Amino acid sequence: MVMALVEEIAVVVSVVVVGVLLGEKVVVVVIAIVVVVVVVVVVVVVVSVMFRRSSSITISSNSSNCNSSRISSSNSSSSSSSSRVVIVVLVVVVVVVVVIVVVVVVIVVIVVVVVVVVVVIVVVVIVVVVVVIVVMVVVVVVVVVVVAVVIVVVVVVIVVSVVVVVLVVNNRSINSSTCSNRRRSSSSSR
Repeated sequence: MVMALVEEIAVVVSVVVVGVLLGEKVVVVVIAIVVVVVVVVVVVVVVSVMFRRSSSITISSNSSNCNSSRISSSNSSSSSSSSRVVIVVLVVVVVVVVVIVVVVVVIVVIVVVVVVVVVVIVVVVIVVVVVVIVVMVVVVVVVVVVVAVVIVVVVVVIVVSVVVVVLVVNNRSINSSTCSNRRRSSSSSR
């Protein structure tokens, strides 16, 4: 009677410990990923707003006079600065993605190791098949959820970076086309 009660208490304690450990890890991963995504989105929005303002200024200056040396120098400086900003944004995005993937992989490995150790202890102390099955199912679910979250975050970051690059390229093409059109119209009028 006493041994049966001890076995039941051990099973309950092991299940609770595993649940608390896994829940804590999942909550930490989700919070970290949400914070990183928010920071990346804010940075991308700020950079896109800066690009739009610089492109509008460049287009207006091009429409006023495209052949002046001052405007061409300002265009070259703005294009070089925009290219530098694009490179910096892409590097930051890549670093953030790599850090997220590494952190998530490390957390998943820690969770799996902890769960395996708990399962081994439970199997050595008390042979309970149900507890082993439950723990393995929980491990599989946690790993799948973490991997899915990592995939979603990586895809979102890549899409945002591609959108930023496309916006910058479109702004440059608009500036170059405006300048070429002004030059053609001026040459034809002459």
